[in-house]
Amino acid sequence: MAQANYPAVPDTAKLRRPFSKDDQAAFLHPSGIFYPETWFHFINTNIRREGITRDLEAIAASGIQGVQFFHGQMGDTKEWPGTEEHVKCLSAEWEELVKHTAEEAHRLGLRFSLQTCPGWAMSGGPWIKPEQAMRHLSYSWTNIEGGDEVDTELPVPMKEDWRDWQDIAVLAFPAPQGDTSEYCQIEEVQAEEHLEDWKRLLGGERGFSFTLEPTNPQNPHRVRVKLRNTPLVRSVEFNPIDQFNHEFCVQPDIHLRILTSNQTVALDTDFPHANWQDIDKTMTFALPNMQEKGEYVLEITNLHHMRLTSLRFSTATRGHNWEMEAGWTSRTLLQLPEDMNEDGSGFIKRADIINLTDRMTSDGRLRWTAPEGKWIVLRIGHVNTGQRNGPAPEEATGWEVNKLDSAFVSYQFRSYIGRLTEGPLKGLVNNMLMDSWECSSQTWTRYMQREFQERRHYNLLDWMPAIFGWVIDSREQTSKFLSDWRRTINELFTDNFYGQMARLAHEKGMTVSYETAAGDIFPGDPMEFYK
Repeated sequence: MAQANYPAVPDTAKLRRPFSKDDQAAFLHPSGIFYPETWFHFINTNIRREGITRDLEAIAASGIQGVQFFHGQMGDTKEWPGTEEHVKCLSAEWEELVKHTAEEAHRLGLRFSLQTCPGWAMSGGPWIKPEQAMRHLSYSWTNIEGGDEVDTELPVPMKEDWRDWQDIAVLAFPAPQGDTSEYCQIEEVQAEEHLEDWKRLLGGERGFSFTLEPTNPQNPHRVRVKLRNTPLVRSVEFNPIDQFNHEFCVQPDIHLRILTSNQTVALDTDFPHANWQDIDKTMTFALPNMQEKGEYVLEITNLHHMRLTSLRFSTATRGHNWEMEAGWTSRTLLQLPEDMNEDGSGFIKRADIINLTDRMTSDGRLRWTAPEGKWIVLRIGHVNTGQRNGPAPEEATGWEVNKLDSAFVSYQFRSYIGRLTEGPLKGLVNNMLMDSWECSSQTWTRYMQREFQERRHYNLLDWMPAIFGWVIDSREQTSKFLSDWRRTINELFTDNFYGQMARLAHEKGMTVSYETAAGDIFPGDPMEFYK
């Protein structure tokens, strides 16, 4: 049997030699290592030994040097018309056909790569339990009037069994000025176009959306909004960026100006570049404290069609693009307006945050003697993000593994790559491929508090409200914490997922290749993968 023994990368010593006639010849007749590899998919249940062999022979004859194996589920029809043999993914018969694929690849001199799970995104399967899955922070918000004994239920925000809610902490702090759980009410809307659409959108009609046609800076879309009770607006919240344009349009090309009633500019900014999985986190802009209150003009210049599903004004102080800073999604950084004119009354004072975790009963009731004043109580926990591997056959689909926990990552490796390389594919896999990241981001893992303490050397709980958008002590201090927070997440992704998977693959003699996602889908440094 011919062996697919091309090295993983070209010889660096040869690459560094001075250019010569040998290189001219090599350019015309390159070594096989410079030839491309191609994907090789089992699709649905439609798999035959004869078809595998004929496909691989055609691939080898074309000069391709290797195949990357996947099993995908495409479309609703599992069994194609005219087919007789149907094989379920992960079955004994399937394992024999995967072995046949690898053996044929080697017979033909092709490198054989194996993706980390069924489907091509990203690393999970039916063996992953909810507690082993990717986790996100979540919280419920309860307003408390102090000065008396409190005995109240703190709700769980996500109650579905598959979410697997786990408590972290109960934190309380005096409500900052203007900080309520309600958005501003609209009194009047004026617009030369889409007037009824603007009224429905700004009125908060659930499920409503409309689209603004492309325009230019000389003729922006303009809407004037008068708010009930003349509030001081401290933040404005739009729908997620990936909802604005067509799917995968991560550069929105949208400019926003917000002016007060006397034409004073409160905000003048571009929307940040985002990513194609920025589909469920709002886009929040912080506004300076303006003397003129209650009436605002929005001017929007959009190069492409812009679909609006939500636009809300708030009296609460929030981080500028906090969804990115807190690691929920990956976007470009936005600069604050130069003069925010803030006196700190809208901030949380870190010294005022009280840990009430031991005051919550096992059935979720808070029993506490609350000091005078208005208090906000957060019941903070973590849940299964709900991300699944795919697109894979139903029998091979399950939760995406927790990417920040090396023990769970090792279990994922053993359950698929390890199972195959110690069984039917022993000695036949040249490379492990970590392919498409389509599982959004992750903000929690079971040892996160300990990891943060060891890596950053201070207590995470003291700053946790900032992860949900609050400003603590100052904008500068909050940004410093959130930078540490993103750095910690990046290190855990790198060490406990990419690093751990690579270590396990190397132990079995495989090289590793990536489709990187750090800095694109989730905050991180893609160069860390290659260290």
